[in-house]
Amino acid sequence: MSSEGLIYILDEYIANRVPARLIKVDEMKVVTRDDVKEYYRPMFEALKYPPIEMHETVRYAILSHRWLSRGEPTFQDMSEQGARAPGTGPDPEGTIQTQNRLSGPGYDKLVAFCTKAKEYDCPFAWSDTCCIDKRSSAELDEAIRSMFWWYRNASICITHLGTSSSPDDMGSDPWFTRGWTLQELLGPRRTKFFGRDWAPLVDGDNDKVLADPTNILAKVSTITGISDSEICHFVPGMQRVAERMGWASKRRTTKVEDMAYSLIGIFDISLDIQYGEGDVAFSRLMEAIVRRYSGWDIHAWKGRCSKFSRGLASSPSCYPPLLFNFLDNNPDNFRAPLDYGYDETILTNKGLRLKVLLVPMKLSSDPIDKEMHDSLFTFRAKQPKYVALEHPGQAVGKVKVEIPSKLEDQCYPFPPGVMSMYNWAVGVLDYLRDDSEAANENEGAIEPNDSEYTAFLLFQLLPEYRRPNIKPWYKLATEQVVKVSCLKELKDNLTTIAL
Repeated sequence: MSSEGLIYILDEYIANRVPARLIKVDEMKVVTRDDVKEYYRPMFEALKYPPIEMHETVRYAILSHRWLSRGEPTFQDMSEQGARAPGTGPDPEGTIQTQNRLSGPGYDKLVAFCTKAKEYDCPFAWSDTCCIDKRSSAELDEAIRSMFWWYRNASICITHLGTSSSPDDMGSDPWFTRGWTLQELLGPRRTKFFGRDWAPLVDGDNDKVLADPTNILAKVSTITGISDSEICHFVPGMQRVAERMGWASKRRTTKVEDMAYSLIGIFDISLDIQYGEGDVAFSRLMEAIVRRYSGWDIHAWKGRCSKFSRGLASSPSCYPPLLFNFLDNNPDNFRAPLDYGYDETILTNKGLRLKVLLVPMKLSSDPIDKEMHDSLFTFRAKQPKYVALEHPGQAVGKVKVEIPSKLEDQCYPFPPGVMSMYNWAVGVLDYLRDDSEAANENEGAIEPNDSEYTAFLLFQLLPEYRRPNIKPWYKLATEQVVKVSCLKELKDNLTTIAL
Protein backbone atom coordinates (compact mmCIF):
# COMPACT_ATOMS: atom_id res chain seq x y z
CA MET A 1 0.00 0.00 0.00
CA SER A 2 1.21 3.51 -0.77
CA SER A 3 2.44 5.82 1.94
CA GLU A 4 -0.49 8.17 1.24
CA GLY A 5 -2.94 5.32 1.73
CA LEU A 6 -1.39 4.34 5.04
CA ILE A 7 -1.44 7.93 6.27
CA TYR A 8 -5.11 8.16 5.30
CA ILE A 9 -5.84 5.06 7.40
CA LEU A 10 -3.98 6.64 10.32
CA ASP A 11 -5.81 9.96 9.98
CA GLU A 12 -9.22 8.29 9.67
CA TYR A 13 -8.62 6.06 12.68
CA ILE A 14 -7.45 8.87 14.95
CA ALA A 15 -10.25 11.19 13.85
CA ASN A 16 -12.97 8.63 14.60
CA ARG A 17 -11.65 6.08 17.11
CA VAL A 18 -9.31 7.97 19.42
CA PRO A 19 -10.20 10.54 22.12
CA ALA A 20 -10.08 14.20 21.13
CA ARG A 21 -7.42 14.88 23.76
CA LEU A 22 -4.79 12.65 25.32
CA ILE A 23 -1.98 13.04 27.81
CA LYS A 24 1.54 12.63 26.41
CA VAL A 25 2.86 10.62 29.32
CA ASP A 26 6.54 11.56 29.13
CA GLU A 27 5.61 15.25 29.34
CA MET A 28 2.39 15.10 31.38
CA LYS A 29 0.91 17.41 28.79
CA VAL A 30 -2.56 17.31 27.22
CA VAL A 31 -2.32 17.09 23.43
CA THR A 32 -4.80 16.97 20.54
CA ARG A 33 -5.53 14.42 17.84
CA ASP A 34 -3.26 16.36 15.48
CA ASP A 35 -0.37 15.84 17.88
CA VAL A 36 -1.10 12.11 18.00
CA LYS A 37 -1.14 11.97 14.19
CA GLU A 38 2.23 13.67 13.98
CA TYR A 39 3.67 11.28 16.55
CA TYR A 40 2.61 8.19 14.58
CA ARG A 41 3.13 9.56 11.06
CA PRO A 42 6.81 8.47 10.71
CA MET A 43 5.88 4.94 11.81
CA PHE A 44 3.09 4.67 9.23
CA GLU A 45 5.24 6.15 6.47
CA ALA A 46 7.70 3.30 7.05
CA LEU A 47 5.04 0.56 6.88
CA LYS A 48 4.28 -1.50 3.78
CA TYR A 49 0.91 -2.82 4.97
CA PRO A 50 -1.74 -1.43 7.33
CA PRO A 51 -1.68 -2.81 10.89
CA ILE A 52 -4.06 -5.69 11.58
CA GLU A 53 -4.93 -4.34 15.04
CA MET A 54 -4.91 -0.55 15.01
CA HIS A 55 -5.46 -0.33 18.77
CA GLU A 56 -2.19 -2.20 19.29
CA THR A 57 -0.34 0.22 17.01
CA VAL A 58 -1.89 3.57 17.95
CA ARG A 59 -1.46 2.92 21.63
CA TYR A 60 -3.02 4.74 24.54
CA ALA A 61 -3.94 3.69 28.07
CA ILE A 62 -7.25 4.69 29.61
CA LEU A 63 -8.09 5.19 33.29
CA SER A 64 -11.10 3.78 35.11
CA HIS A 65 -11.50 5.04 38.66
CA ARG A 66 -13.81 6.55 41.25
CA TRP A 67 -13.56 10.33 41.31
CA LEU A 68 -12.37 11.95 44.52
CA SER A 69 -14.79 14.37 46.18
CA ARG A 70 -12.39 17.20 45.33
CA GLY A 71 -8.91 17.79 43.97
CA GLU A 72 -9.04 15.97 40.62
CA PRO A 73 -6.89 17.86 38.05
CA THR A 74 -8.99 19.52 35.36
CA PHE A 75 -8.33 20.29 31.72
CA GLN A 76 -7.61 23.88 32.71
CA ASP A 77 -5.12 22.74 35.37
CA MET A 78 -3.23 20.63 32.86
CA SER A 79 -3.32 23.29 30.15
CA GLU A 80 -1.79 26.15 32.11
CA GLN A 81 1.90 26.09 31.17
CA GLY A 82 1.94 22.29 31.27
CA ALA A 83 1.76 20.14 34.35
CA ARG A 84 5.48 19.45 34.70
CA ALA A 85 8.66 21.47 34.69
CA PRO A 86 10.45 21.69 31.31
CA GLY A 87 13.23 19.20 30.90
CA THR A 88 12.06 16.74 33.52
CA GLY A 89 11.32 13.17 32.57
CA PRO A 90 11.25 9.63 33.82
CA ASP A 91 13.63 8.74 36.59
CA PRO A 92 15.82 5.60 36.37
CA GLU A 93 13.00 3.52 37.86
CA GLY A 94 10.57 4.67 35.19
CA THR A 95 8.30 6.90 37.26
CA ILE A 96 7.33 10.32 35.99
CA GLN A 97 8.86 13.33 37.71
CA THR A 98 6.71 16.46 37.97
CA GLN A 99 7.00 19.86 39.46
CA ASN A 100 4.96 20.80 42.53
CA ARG A 101 2.73 23.31 40.74
CA LEU A 102 0.02 20.64 40.71
CA SER A 103 -0.26 18.46 43.77
CA GLY A 104 -2.67 16.55 45.92
CA PRO A 105 -4.23 13.08 45.84
CA GLY A 106 -5.95 13.65 42.51
CA TYR A 107 -2.78 14.66 40.73
CA ASP A 108 -0.81 11.89 42.45
CA LYS A 109 -3.34 9.43 41.05
CA LEU A 110 -2.91 10.87 37.56
CA VAL A 111 0.89 10.60 37.76
CA ALA A 112 0.64 7.00 38.98
CA PHE A 113 -1.72 6.19 36.12
CA CYS A 114 0.63 7.69 33.54
CA THR A 115 3.50 5.72 35.06
CA LYS A 116 1.52 2.51 34.57
CA ALA A 117 0.66 3.59 31.02
CA LYS A 118 4.36 3.93 30.27
CA GLU A 119 4.98 0.46 31.69
CA TYR A 120 2.43 -0.84 29.18
CA ASP A 121 4.36 0.85 26.36
CA CYS A 122 1.66 3.48 25.82
CA PRO A 123 3.01 6.91 24.86
CA PHE A 124 -0.43 8.42 25.43
CA ALA A 125 -3.06 8.16 28.16
CA TRP A 126 -6.62 9.34 28.74
CA SER A 127 -8.39 10.33 31.94
CA ASP A 128 -11.91 11.71 32.16
CA THR A 129 -10.78 14.24 34.76
CA CYS A 130 -8.50 16.32 32.55
CA CYS A 131 -8.86 15.19 28.92
CA ILE A 132 -12.24 16.80 28.30
CA ASP A 133 -12.70 20.55 28.04
CA LYS A 134 -16.06 20.67 29.77
CA ARG A 135 -16.47 24.33 28.84
CA SER A 136 -17.22 23.13 25.31
CA SER A 137 -20.66 21.53 25.07
CA ALA A 138 -19.73 20.00 21.70
CA GLU A 139 -16.61 18.38 23.13
CA LEU A 140 -18.47 17.09 26.19
CA ASP A 141 -21.24 15.73 23.97
CA GLU A 142 -18.74 13.87 21.77
CA ALA A 143 -16.91 12.46 24.79
CA ILE A 144 -20.04 11.06 26.43
CA ARG A 145 -21.39 9.53 23.23
CA SER A 146 -18.00 8.08 22.21
CA MET A 147 -16.70 7.01 25.60
CA PHE A 148 -17.56 3.33 25.33
CA TRP A 149 -15.59 3.07 22.09
CA TRP A 150 -12.68 5.03 23.51
CA TYR A 151 -12.45 2.36 26.21
CA ARG A 152 -12.86 -0.39 23.60
CA ASN A 153 -10.02 1.01 21.44
CA ALA A 154 -7.56 1.54 24.30
CA SER A 155 -4.52 -0.73 24.44
CA ILE A 156 -5.03 -1.20 28.17
CA CYS A 157 -7.55 -0.01 30.76
CA ILE A 158 -5.86 0.79 34.06
CA THR A 159 -8.53 0.30 36.74
CA HIS A 160 -7.76 1.85 40.11
CA LEU A 161 -9.72 0.48 43.07
CA GLY A 162 -9.01 3.18 45.61
CA THR A 163 -10.14 1.28 48.73
CA SER A 164 -8.93 -2.23 47.87
CA SER A 165 -5.68 -3.90 48.81
CA SER A 166 -6.47 -7.45 47.68
CA PRO A 167 -9.07 -9.31 45.62
CA ASP A 168 -10.83 -10.29 48.85
CA ASP A 169 -11.97 -6.73 49.62
CA MET A 170 -12.93 -5.75 46.07
CA GLY A 171 -16.61 -6.30 46.81
CA SER A 172 -16.81 -3.24 49.06
CA ASP A 173 -14.99 -0.92 46.68
CA PRO A 174 -17.14 2.04 45.54
CA TRP A 175 -15.93 1.48 41.97
CA PHE A 176 -18.48 -1.32 41.64
CA THR A 177 -21.38 0.96 42.62
CA ARG A 178 -20.89 3.74 40.09
CA GLY A 179 -22.89 4.09 36.89
CA TRP A 180 -20.06 5.04 34.54
CA THR A 181 -17.79 2.18 35.58
CA LEU A 182 -20.14 -0.42 34.08
CA GLN A 183 -19.10 0.48 30.55
CA GLU A 184 -15.54 0.90 31.78
CA LEU A 185 -15.65 -2.74 32.87
CA LEU A 186 -17.28 -4.09 29.71
CA GLY A 187 -15.73 -1.88 27.06
CA PRO A 188 -11.96 -2.51 27.18
CA ARG A 189 -10.32 -5.48 25.52
CA ARG A 190 -7.66 -5.60 28.24
CA THR A 191 -7.94 -4.49 31.86
CA LYS A 192 -5.58 -4.48 34.80
CA PHE A 193 -6.80 -3.93 38.37
CA PHE A 194 -4.63 -1.96 40.78
CA GLY A 195 -5.26 -1.39 44.48
CA ARG A 196 -5.09 1.68 46.66
CA ASP A 197 -1.28 1.75 46.65
CA TRP A 198 -1.10 1.17 42.88
CA ALA A 199 0.17 -2.37 43.29
CA PRO A 200 -1.51 -4.92 40.98
CA LEU A 201 -4.11 -6.94 42.85
CA VAL A 202 -2.96 -10.15 41.13
CA ASP A 203 -0.11 -11.23 38.88
CA GLY A 204 -0.29 -10.99 35.11
CA ASP A 205 -0.64 -8.13 32.66
CA ASN A 206 -4.32 -8.65 31.76
CA ASP A 207 -7.16 -9.50 34.16
CA LYS A 208 -9.73 -10.04 31.38
CA VAL A 209 -8.76 -13.63 30.62
CA LEU A 210 -11.24 -16.50 30.73
CA ALA A 211 -8.62 -19.09 31.68
CA ASP A 212 -7.76 -16.98 34.70
CA PRO A 213 -5.49 -18.75 37.21
CA THR A 214 -5.80 -15.86 39.71
CA ASN A 215 -9.63 -16.09 39.92
CA ILE A 216 -9.93 -12.29 39.94
CA LEU A 217 -12.30 -12.46 36.99
CA ALA A 218 -14.53 -14.86 38.92
CA LYS A 219 -14.62 -12.39 41.83
CA VAL A 220 -15.57 -9.53 39.52
CA SER A 221 -18.29 -11.72 38.01
CA THR A 222 -19.69 -12.53 41.46
CA ILE A 223 -19.68 -8.89 42.53
CA THR A 224 -21.34 -7.57 39.38
CA GLY A 225 -23.62 -10.48 38.50
CA ILE A 226 -22.17 -10.48 34.98
CA SER A 227 -20.79 -13.71 33.53
CA ASP A 228 -17.04 -13.88 33.00
CA SER A 229 -17.53 -14.57 29.29
CA GLU A 230 -19.68 -11.43 28.99
CA ILE A 231 -17.06 -9.36 30.79
CA CYS A 232 -14.34 -10.58 28.44
CA HIS A 233 -16.26 -10.57 25.17
CA PHE A 234 -19.04 -8.03 25.60
CA VAL A 235 -20.84 -6.99 22.42
CA PRO A 236 -22.80 -3.73 22.74
CA GLY A 237 -26.30 -3.51 21.33
CA MET A 238 -29.92 -4.50 21.84
CA GLN A 239 -29.44 -7.96 23.28
CA ARG A 240 -31.19 -9.07 26.49
CA VAL A 241 -32.17 -5.55 27.51
CA ALA A 242 -33.65 -6.46 30.92
CA GLU A 243 -30.56 -8.41 31.92
CA ARG A 244 -28.27 -5.54 30.94
CA MET A 245 -30.46 -3.03 32.77
CA GLY A 246 -30.18 -5.33 35.78
CA TRP A 247 -26.40 -4.93 35.70
CA ALA A 248 -26.91 -1.20 36.23
CA SER A 249 -29.77 -1.49 38.73
CA LYS A 250 -27.63 -1.14 41.86
CA ARG A 251 -25.35 1.54 40.45
CA ARG A 252 -25.65 5.26 41.02
CA THR A 253 -24.50 8.49 39.40
CA THR A 254 -24.15 11.95 40.91
CA LYS A 255 -26.13 13.59 38.13
CA VAL A 256 -29.54 12.10 37.38
CA GLU A 257 -29.02 12.32 33.63
CA ASP A 258 -25.80 10.29 33.77
CA MET A 259 -27.75 7.16 34.72
CA ALA A 260 -29.06 7.23 31.14
CA TYR A 261 -25.98 8.64 29.41
CA SER A 262 -23.72 5.98 30.96
CA LEU A 263 -25.78 3.29 29.19
CA ILE A 264 -25.56 4.77 25.68
CA GLY A 265 -22.53 2.66 24.81
CA ILE A 266 -23.91 -0.50 26.43
CA PHE A 267 -26.91 -0.45 24.09
CA ASP A 268 -25.02 1.16 21.18
CA ILE A 269 -27.54 3.91 20.59
CA SER A 270 -27.27 7.64 19.92
CA LEU A 271 -28.79 10.09 22.37
CA ASP A 272 -28.47 13.86 22.55
CA ILE A 273 -26.78 15.05 25.73
CA GLN A 274 -28.94 17.59 27.55
CA TYR A 275 -27.85 18.20 31.13
CA GLY A 276 -30.64 19.75 33.12
CA GLU A 277 -33.36 17.47 31.71
CA GLY A 278 -33.37 15.22 34.79
CA ASP A 279 -35.52 12.09 34.54
CA VAL A 280 -36.36 12.88 30.93
CA ALA A 281 -32.95 11.45 29.96
CA PHE A 282 -33.81 7.90 31.00
CA SER A 283 -37.25 8.17 29.44
CA ARG A 284 -35.63 9.16 26.14
CA LEU A 285 -33.20 6.26 26.45
CA MET A 286 -36.06 3.80 26.99
CA GLU A 287 -38.00 5.21 24.05
CA ALA A 288 -34.93 4.83 21.82
CA ILE A 289 -34.51 1.21 22.95
CA VAL A 290 -38.20 0.35 22.47
CA ARG A 291 -38.06 1.60 18.88
CA ARG A 292 -35.31 -0.90 18.05
CA TYR A 293 -35.87 -3.80 20.43
CA SER A 294 -38.51 -6.49 20.05
CA GLY A 295 -37.99 -8.64 23.15
CA TRP A 296 -40.73 -8.90 25.78
CA ASP A 297 -38.20 -8.76 28.62
CA ILE A 298 -37.92 -4.97 28.37
CA HIS A 299 -41.37 -4.87 30.03
CA ALA A 300 -40.36 -7.11 32.96
CA TRP A 301 -39.81 -4.37 35.51
CA LYS A 302 -41.03 -3.44 38.97
CA GLY A 303 -41.59 -0.26 40.92
CA ARG A 304 -42.37 3.23 39.71
CA CYS A 305 -43.14 3.90 36.07
CA SER A 306 -41.75 6.80 34.07
CA LYS A 307 -43.42 10.17 34.61
CA PHE A 308 -43.87 10.34 30.87
CA SER A 309 -45.21 6.87 30.06
CA ARG A 310 -46.99 4.34 32.26
CA GLY A 311 -45.49 1.55 30.15
CA LEU A 312 -41.84 2.45 30.67
CA ALA A 313 -39.64 1.93 33.71
CA SER A 314 -38.40 5.03 35.52
CA SER A 315 -34.80 3.87 36.04
CA PRO A 316 -32.49 0.83 35.80
CA SER A 317 -33.34 0.06 39.44
CA CYS A 318 -36.72 -1.22 38.19
CA TYR A 319 -34.94 -4.21 36.63
CA PRO A 320 -33.94 -6.76 39.29
CA PRO A 321 -30.37 -8.00 38.93
CA LEU A 322 -29.99 -11.72 38.27
CA LEU A 323 -33.68 -12.13 37.38
CA PHE A 324 -32.55 -13.11 33.92
CA ASN A 325 -29.61 -15.34 33.10
CA PHE A 326 -29.87 -16.21 29.46
CA LEU A 327 -26.23 -17.28 29.18
CA ASP A 328 -26.65 -20.02 31.75
CA ASN A 329 -27.44 -23.43 30.28
CA ASN A 330 -29.33 -24.54 33.37
CA PRO A 331 -32.77 -25.64 32.07
CA ASP A 332 -34.39 -24.59 35.34
CA ASN A 333 -33.56 -20.96 34.65
CA PHE A 334 -35.71 -18.49 32.81
CA ARG A 335 -36.54 -19.06 29.16
CA ALA A 336 -34.83 -17.02 26.46
CA PRO A 337 -36.94 -13.97 25.59
CA LEU A 338 -36.96 -14.00 21.82
CA ASP A 339 -38.81 -17.31 21.52
CA TYR A 340 -41.86 -16.10 23.43
CA GLY A 341 -44.25 -13.20 23.65
CA TYR A 342 -45.11 -10.55 21.11
CA ASP A 343 -42.19 -9.27 19.08
CA GLU A 344 -43.40 -5.73 18.48
CA THR A 345 -43.95 -2.76 20.76
CA ILE A 346 -45.18 0.55 19.35
CA LEU A 347 -44.83 3.99 20.90
CA THR A 348 -47.84 6.18 20.14
CA ASN A 349 -49.31 9.44 21.41
CA LYS A 350 -51.67 7.28 23.48
CA GLY A 351 -48.88 5.36 25.15
CA LEU A 352 -46.99 2.14 24.71
CA ARG A 353 -48.97 -0.39 22.66
CA LEU A 354 -48.23 -4.09 22.95
CA LYS A 355 -50.05 -7.40 22.82
CA VAL A 356 -50.43 -9.55 25.92
CA LEU A 357 -52.28 -12.71 26.82
CA LEU A 358 -54.91 -11.09 29.03
CA VAL A 359 -56.09 -13.40 31.81
CA PRO A 360 -59.07 -12.00 33.79
CA MET A 361 -58.70 -12.35 37.55
CA LYS A 362 -60.86 -11.66 40.58
CA LEU A 363 -60.00 -10.44 44.04
CA SER A 364 -59.24 -13.33 46.34
CA SER A 365 -61.84 -13.88 49.04
CA ASP A 366 -59.60 -15.93 51.30
CA PRO A 367 -59.45 -14.78 54.93
CA ILE A 368 -56.25 -13.30 56.23
CA ASP A 369 -53.67 -15.97 56.97
CA LYS A 370 -50.89 -14.56 59.12
CA GLU A 371 -48.47 -17.23 58.04
CA MET A 372 -49.15 -17.27 54.29
CA HIS A 373 -50.49 -13.71 53.96
CA ASP A 374 -52.79 -15.05 51.23
CA SER A 375 -55.49 -12.44 51.63
CA LEU A 376 -57.39 -9.86 49.70
CA PHE A 377 -55.19 -7.09 50.98
CA THR A 378 -53.93 -5.71 54.23
CA PHE A 379 -53.77 -2.07 55.17
CA ARG A 380 -50.88 0.16 56.13
CA ALA A 381 -51.71 3.78 56.86
CA LYS A 382 -55.01 3.30 55.01
CA GLN A 383 -53.18 2.19 51.89
CA PRO A 384 -53.47 -1.35 50.49
CA LYS A 385 -50.20 -3.16 51.03
CA TYR A 386 -50.94 -6.36 49.16
CA VAL A 387 -53.27 -7.39 46.38
CA ALA A 388 -54.20 -11.06 46.07
CA LEU A 389 -55.96 -12.37 42.98
CA GLU A 390 -57.24 -15.69 41.77
CA HIS A 391 -58.36 -17.03 38.41
CA PRO A 392 -62.05 -17.99 38.19
CA GLY A 393 -61.24 -21.10 36.18
CA GLN A 394 -58.22 -21.96 38.34
CA ALA A 395 -55.97 -22.11 35.28
CA VAL A 396 -53.54 -19.70 36.90
CA GLY A 397 -52.19 -19.97 40.40
CA LYS A 398 -53.06 -17.32 42.96
CA VAL A 399 -51.18 -14.08 42.53
CA LYS A 400 -50.19 -11.98 45.51
CA VAL A 401 -48.15 -8.82 45.08
CA GLU A 402 -46.94 -6.04 47.33
CA ILE A 403 -47.79 -2.47 46.40
CA PRO A 404 -45.32 0.39 47.05
CA SER A 405 -46.22 2.09 50.32
CA LYS A 406 -46.10 5.61 48.89
CA LEU A 407 -49.05 6.66 46.78
CA GLU A 408 -46.77 8.82 44.61
CA ASP A 409 -45.00 5.64 43.50
CA GLN A 410 -48.15 4.81 41.55
CA CYS A 411 -48.69 6.40 38.15
CA TYR A 412 -52.41 7.06 38.54
CA PRO A 413 -54.91 8.17 41.22
CA PHE A 414 -55.54 5.06 43.29
CA PRO A 415 -58.04 5.70 46.08
CA PRO A 416 -57.41 3.43 49.06
CA GLY A 417 -59.95 0.81 50.00
CA VAL A 418 -61.91 0.77 46.74
CA MET A 419 -60.35 -2.28 45.10
CA SER A 420 -63.75 -3.67 44.19
CA MET A 421 -64.34 -0.77 41.79
CA TYR A 422 -61.98 -2.37 39.28
CA ASN A 423 -61.68 -5.22 36.85
CA TRP A 424 -58.44 -7.10 37.40
CA ALA A 425 -56.25 -9.12 35.06
CA VAL A 426 -52.72 -10.30 34.49
CA GLY A 427 -51.19 -9.52 31.12
CA VAL A 428 -48.77 -12.36 30.38
CA LEU A 429 -45.75 -11.12 28.42
CA ASP A 430 -43.86 -14.32 27.59
CA TYR A 431 -46.78 -16.46 26.42
CA LEU A 432 -46.17 -19.28 23.96
CA ARG A 433 -46.49 -18.53 20.26
CA ASP A 434 -47.16 -20.92 17.41
CA ASP A 435 -45.05 -19.59 14.54
CA SER A 436 -46.17 -22.16 11.98
CA GLU A 437 -47.80 -20.87 8.79
CA ALA A 438 -51.19 -22.32 9.71
CA ALA A 439 -51.19 -20.79 13.18
CA ASN A 440 -53.34 -17.90 14.34
CA GLU A 441 -50.80 -15.14 14.88
CA ASN A 442 -53.20 -13.36 17.21
CA GLU A 443 -53.35 -16.27 19.66
CA GLY A 444 -51.19 -17.06 22.66
CA ALA A 445 -51.05 -19.79 25.26
CA ILE A 446 -49.55 -20.73 28.60
CA GLU A 447 -48.97 -24.30 29.69
CA PRO A 448 -48.60 -26.09 33.04
CA ASN A 449 -45.38 -27.67 34.27
CA ASP A 450 -43.40 -24.89 32.65
CA SER A 451 -41.33 -22.25 34.40
CA GLU A 452 -43.18 -19.22 35.72
CA TYR A 453 -44.49 -16.63 33.33
CA THR A 454 -43.83 -12.90 33.62
CA ALA A 455 -46.81 -10.56 33.62
CA PHE A 456 -48.19 -7.10 34.24
CA LEU A 457 -50.81 -6.75 36.97
CA LEU A 458 -53.56 -4.73 35.28
CA PHE A 459 -56.75 -3.05 36.42
CA GLN A 460 -59.50 -0.91 34.89
CA LEU A 461 -62.55 0.81 36.30
CA LEU A 462 -65.78 -1.14 36.13
CA PRO A 463 -68.19 0.12 33.43
CA GLU A 464 -70.43 1.87 35.94
CA TYR A 465 -67.51 4.00 37.12
CA ARG A 466 -66.05 5.07 33.78
CA ARG A 467 -67.15 7.06 30.75
CA PRO A 468 -68.66 5.07 27.88
CA ASN A 469 -66.16 3.63 25.39
CA ILE A 470 -63.27 4.56 27.66
CA LYS A 471 -61.76 1.37 28.99
CA PRO A 472 -57.99 1.63 29.33
CA TRP A 473 -56.02 -0.87 31.35
CA TYR A 474 -53.58 0.46 33.92
CA LYS A 475 -50.44 -1.26 35.13
CA LEU A 476 -50.29 -1.54 38.90
CA ALA A 477 -46.92 -0.62 40.35
CA THR A 478 -45.57 -3.58 42.32
CA GLU A 479 -42.56 -4.09 44.56
CA GLN A 480 -41.43 -7.13 42.55
CA VAL A 481 -41.76 -8.33 38.99
CA VAL A 482 -45.06 -10.22 38.77
CA LYS A 483 -44.72 -13.96 38.12
CA VAL A 484 -47.62 -16.35 37.49
CA SER A 485 -47.75 -20.12 37.34
CA CYS A 486 -50.03 -22.07 35.02
CA LEU A 487 -52.06 -24.94 36.50
CA LYS A 488 -53.70 -26.07 33.27
CA GLU A 489 -53.40 -25.05 29.64
CA LEU A 490 -54.92 -21.71 28.78
CA LYS A 491 -55.18 -20.45 25.20
CA ASP A 492 -56.86 -17.25 24.02
CA ASN A 493 -56.67 -14.37 21.56
CA LEU A 494 -54.15 -11.69 22.36
CA THR A 495 -55.24 -8.28 23.63
CA THR A 496 -53.64 -4.99 22.63
CA ILE A 497 -53.15 -2.67 25.59
CA ALA A 498 -51.90 0.91 25.66
CA LEU A 499 -49.99 1.97 28.75
